Amino acid sequence: MKKFHLLILLVAVSLFGCRSRYSNTVVTYKVGGLGAVTVTPAQSGELALDFTKITAVATSENLTLSLSGLPDGVTASINPKSGTPPFSSSIILTDNNAAEGIYTVNLIVHSTLSGDNSYSFILTVGTPVNNNCNIAGSYPNSTAACSANGSYDFVETIMNDSTTPNKIIFNNFVATGYHVYGFVNCGNGTINIPSQSLPNFITVWGTGTFTSNDSTTAIAVSYTTMTQDSLMNSCQFTLIQ
Repeated sequence: MKKFHLLILLVAVSLFGCRSRYSNTVVTYKVGGLGAVTVTPAQSGELALDFTKITAVATSENLTLSLSGLPDGVTASINPKSGTPPFSSSIILTDNNAAEGIYTVNLIVHSTLSGDNSYSFILTVGTPVNNNCNIAGSYPNSTAACSANGSYDFVETIMNDSTTPNKIIFNNFVATGYHVYGFVNCGNGTINIPSQSLPNFITVWGTGTFTSNDSTTAIAVSYTTMTQDSLMNSCQFTLIQ
């Protein structure tokens, strides 16, 4: 009879939960996608996380995500910040002139059912790329287009950020009048626009390329906008100096 009771207990644990590597709390979910991340002022890093149930019959927990242990100068954007498994979440890490080094950062997963559990990953802050190219200036021949509407012309001005290597500011981002920052990689001619929220509550992010010669600089960027209701729109803009 004792063996029979022990068998039932083992089956119940395997079906309905497991213990986190970082606490004694029984949880009903598992986290996928954690790994080492490297960031520089010219390149953000991303964790693409997946949260799934241990088993199909496991209790559903609403999870809230946060980070601890980020070094000064590194910021994080978590989208979405909460959900009920199965769901996915993207964490964008951006280097805003942080000190170089290797850091242990903790993903904190909070649930009213199983409490707080911590999952660590390694963050490397790399060496900034020397800013040996300059794409700052006025771009009177600028065109933008989104999938939800037609194209339009506008005038853009790009400025260098004097405090951070390779950081640029779009002063009139696609004619919105808002400032959006990005990072240039002079080695491969690319632009990275980290996820950032605008005053109109729209979140934008994107990537692009640029080419320069003695007389002309051309920039092409693909970017995404997202509303507070998580409605996304795919867009592009081109700038010619």
